[in-house]
Amino acid sequence: MPTFRPLRKWHFLGALGMVALIAGGCASGGSTTTGMPITRLTGAQEVPPVGGNNSGSSDIVITLTKCPSSGTSLSCPQAFGTVTITGFTGTVAHIHRGKAGTNGPVIVTLIKTGENTWAVPDRTFISDSDFGAYNDNELYVNVHSANNPNGEVRGQLRPTP
Repeated sequence: MPTFRPLRKWHFLGALGMVALIAGGCASGGSTTTGMPITRLTGAQEVPPVGGNNSGSSDIVITLTKCPSSGTSLSCPQAFGTVTITGFTGTVAHIHRGKAGTNGPVIVTLIKTGENTWAVPDRTFISDSDFGAYNDNELYVNVHSANNPNGEVRGQLRPTP
């Protein structure tokens, strides 16, 4: 018959410490509780920088999924996610290819889904080259406005760990 020992103070404190570490990691703002990375968009990241307090966030990720033309291949990079802004009225939003501090070409135009939100269109696949750039932190999302038609806020997309 198993013997049960009373919970010792040190076991309790150790468990409490682990809970605090886990909760602290979830509250860091770097990711959601589902593990999706959150990209912060600011005017300071635009090239050239845009002043002000306007901001945004994005949960856009790109993952390998089943290719539409193949019954078995899981090697086509597909984009998913949304962008939400605050403090201004956006006119258009894109995913661009470019390193931090540089501007680059549009690779995906996002669809406006609300007053201050955009989404990646359904079944959006990108090239293998652009997927390589994503994995090298060389894709960014930005939202344009009437006041800043080249971009009001921007953030580099980060691949999932």
